[in-house]
Amino acid sequence: MVNITQGNTIMPKSQDCKVTVFSKIFVASDGGQVLFFKDSNDVGPNIVTMSTATTGVVVTMTTGFKDTDDGWNKRDAEFDNLDSESAEDARALIKRQFGDIL
Repeated sequence: MVNITQGNTIMPKSQDCKVTVFSKIFVASDGGQVLFFKDSNDVGPNIVTMSTATTGVVVTMTTGFKDTDDGWNKRDAEFDNLDSESAEDARALIKRQFGDIL
């Protein structure tokens, strides 16, 4: 049995308690942290990617999806597939865009 913490309350995991994962964090091979989380705005659902730098800079990127049932489903499916390789890819993209600040 796994316990789930909600605030200061610990609840036993059961079929009556569904927890939705909304964030994932990875440490890339260069030591940088990459945080992915589900979000939405006035335009529709999105996935936000944040990455830290040794200089204290935090880079934020957003991938947006259409505000339709299909868009929300695509966002959730893409989020479910994010893994450590995705974090490495995000770090590489950020380094190409921002160079030495990371």
